Amino acid sequence: MLKHLAIYFEYLDFSFWWAMLASWITVIIGIAAVSYFSNYITKHYLIALFNRWFDKKRSALGRLVTKHHVLHRLSHIVPALIIYAAIPWIIIDERPNTALLAHFIQVAIKVYIVAVLTLVLSSFASLIEEYYQQFPIAKQRPIKSYIEVVKIILFILAAILIGSIMLNKSPVVLLTGLGAATAVLSILFRDSLLGFMASIHMASYDLLRIGDWVEIPSYGADGEVTDISLNTVKVQNWDKTIVTIPTHALTNTQMKNWRGMIDAGGRRIKRAIKIDMHSITFCNEDIREKIKQIPNIDGFLKQKNDIQEITNIGLFRGYVEFYLRRHPDVHHEMILFVRQLAPDADGLPIEIYAFIQQTNIYEYENIQAEIFDHLLAVIPHFGLRVFQDATD
Repeated sequence: MLKHLAIYFEYLDFSFWWAMLASWITVIIGIAAVSYFSNYITKHYLIALFNRWFDKKRSALGRLVTKHHVLHRLSHIVPALIIYAAIPWIIIDERPNTALLAHFIQVAIKVYIVAVLTLVLSSFASLIEEYYQQFPIAKQRPIKSYIEVVKIILFILAAILIGSIMLNKSPVVLLTGLGAATAVLSILFRDSLLGFMASIHMASYDLLRIGDWVEIPSYGADGEVTDISLNTVKVQNWDKTIVTIPTHALTNTQMKNWRGMIDAGGRRIKRAIKIDMHSITFCNEDIREKIKQIPNIDGFLKQKNDIQEITNIGLFRGYVEFYLRRHPDVHHEMILFVRQLAPDADGLPIEIYAFIQQTNIYEYENIQAEIFDHLLAVIPHFGLRVFQDATD
């Protein structure tokens, strides 16, 4: 190519040296122009054609290909391949420096191609992770940690390949020498290795999912898991603050996961009302008349033949259980009982142990408040008093 151009320039009355220089510059400009237009055509026509086709098909995967610039990054290889193929054209036999320059350019293009392919594969890995997030199983089995491990391995292999290209050595030689650097790499990637092992452990035992409500007191976390990655787990507390926790720390720290409660469909009430023990007595006619004023009490009274032989605290305990078993928001297929705890200086605790069908905190708190509002209102009908410290 150079010789033919040189002959043409010599025909135009150029000296031999100027003819070779002009032909050399012409070839370089031509290679640059062809690579530029090839890149322009690839981006503005071929990739645009693919994007329109994705839009027409309404493909979720195609939308992600566009979002993560997979084809856009891949298009950078086209001009690089054209330049690489045309490099021999710039070598002038009489000028060994041009051969050396061509060699450096070829090495640089090889490195460039490896770097571009690495970025393309990294984008494709991110695409797979985001596409996987669209499926329900993604919350149960997140793969973000594994994708990050794949990316780390990908960049390590790319670095080895680039090093072998620049040093003109086989990648096997560098891999053999890499064994000596294993200790250094294990220190550099300590958190990533620990996080990867923790991710496998959590996935195997299904300890944590995105969307779980967790409490981790040692890190001040009490909220919803929003992200699980190789090195960190993000928890958004109920006050909207964000807590970042090392992934590997979750395998050796105290963590309460409320997912079991949500999956079971029942949220527990475990609260006691403390009764003034001075108000405990046997039932009499006055208490019977007061009890009749309680709404919907007839069904309960029919179960009691002679309430005069019953203490008012026993009658109240029986009524609380009767009331809860007929409450529409109480989960009747789960444990429900009302019991006395050991009396103390603050009175006799009557504890309610039951489950509400609503697990949402707002609905749960409202229902729980309504239940105790009712019970506190009926206590005086049984001749009982709630214990309260005397004040001035």
